[in-house]
Amino acid sequence: MVDWETFLTTLYVMADDWIKTFPSPAPKPGPRPSLTASEVVTLQVFAQWVRFRNERDFYCWAQRHLCPFFPNLPAHSQFNRLARAHHHTIVLVFRRLTDDLL
Repeated sequence: MVDWETFLTTLYVMADDWIKTFPSPAPKPGPRPSLTASEVVTLQVFAQWVRFRNERDFYCWAQRHLCPFFPNLPAHSQFNRLARAHHHTIVLVFRRLTDDLL
């Protein structure tokens, strides 16, 4: 069995490679998000793959353990906004990942 750090790193590399093949979205006005699309997708897929009781449980764990991997980890509410903004990409990567595993 693979440790969670190796799994997280592998998941990020795969997500980042796949996202680079998608068309780039038009830039939006305002400040840049604290996390890239690849980081948001990685965290969302990781939260689903590693069984947490709920979203809050995952985010509390992430704030304690994932800051070295994601130094710009935003507040939970901001992360939720980013996750909603990247929902379509999350679904595409999740499907690609499961297709590759089957």
